[in-house]
This record gives sequence, C-alpha cells and structure tokens, in this order.
Amino acid sequence: MANEADKSQPSQELAISLAVRQARKASELTPTGRCGYCGAALAGELRFCDADCRDDYERQALRRRYG
Repeated sequence: MANEADKSQPSQELAISLAVRQARKASELTPTGRCGYCGAALAGELRFCDADCRDDYERQALRRRYG
C-alpha cells in the first residue's frame, strides 16, 4: 500500500517541472532595463518588475506556444 509520500510524489514532480520550465523561459528574456511584460523601468539585471508581471509574461508565452 502507498504511503503519503508516495501519493504526493506526482504532484511534487509536476511542481518541479513547472518551476524549471518557468526558469528556462525567464532566462531567455534578456535584461534591457525595462520590465519584459509592462515596460516599467528597472535597475540592474532584472527582467520583470514583480512576480505578477513575470507570471503574466509566462502565461502569454504559453498561450502563444500552445494556443
């Protein structure tokens, strides 16, 4: 019989897979001094001004890729 750890493994693997995919997509965007989603001015090597813009950018990229 499967224990709780065995039951949670598929969801953990999915979460890790999604995190890796997000990291790869974010790394493809080159820092330009502007947010990659909303265009707000940024300091340093940032690509997005906050997590919401990053997530919205990822959602749009997925929609473009998969429809």
